[in-house]
Amino acid sequence: MRAKALILGMVLTLCVSADTPAADLGAINIQNNIETIGNNISVLNKDLNVTKLQKKTVKKKNKKKTKLSEIDKHHITNDVIEQVLFCTPQFEFKKADCLIIFGCHIKTLLDERIDCALEISKKKKIEFFLLTGGIGLKGDFNEAQYMKERLLVSGIAANKILIEDKSKTTEENITNSIKILKQKRILKNKTIVVVSNQAHLRRIGMELKKHLISNCCNIIYKYPKNELVSFENMKKNEKVRNMLINQVIKIVDYVNEGKLQDEDIKWSSVK
Repeated sequence: MRAKALILGMVLTLCVSADTPAADLGAINIQNNIETIGNNISVLNKDLNVTKLQKKTVKKKNKKKTKLSEIDKHHITNDVIEQVLFCTPQFEFKKADCLIIFGCHIKTLLDERIDCALEISKKKKIEFFLLTGGIGLKGDFNEAQYMKERLLVSGIAANKILIEDKSKTTEENITNSIKILKQKRILKNKTIVVVSNQAHLRRIGMELKKHLISNCCNIIYKYPKNELVSFENMKKNEKVRNMLINQVIKIVDYVNEGKLQDEDIKWSSVK
């Protein structure tokens, strides 16, 4: 609006000057007109520069966050939760050299993971089952032994079951499992299926990348259907939502502390 008013002023100035009959004032009027136009153009340029600066500022403010390290821990939206935890890359496979079930101190969630693994074993050939988890920091039972009992009851042969029951954290699950995989020579160029709840798989994937296992073998991520801690349940259960927020915060903290490598917010976009 201001720019239009200034241009109109310039036109009016020229029109008034053209109607001035006095020859001796002609040179002065022309000079005044030139100065007026120059001043108006200068103001217009300033307005344009301010507008460009404002646009740049708005663009910067609205710039979409793309890295985990850029997430505001105090304002975690449902969209962020979905991208960080529920965009698990999915690939099919014919057979697996090993299927790893990650332990959990909450038996309801652990049973979901075991059921998922058993369902997979009915449709795909699995050479070995690696059960990882000791007595967790918040647990009161041996997770690996509990999983073993359930697998045996379900008909899985004992010689197909590998036990790792010392771990108390996700990172320990992975480092201790890698030792067993190396001993059994189930690593290089092998297909390994990782089973846990979907909200836990992102963290597992980042830990696997940290310990370089994802570079030497084919990792397949699987999670239970209709699981309790799901994105859909989060929308109607505040307790579930808080659990998921804490999972996101944990990942962001580990990234900012240098314990895990920073990467894209949306997991499926990570190459």
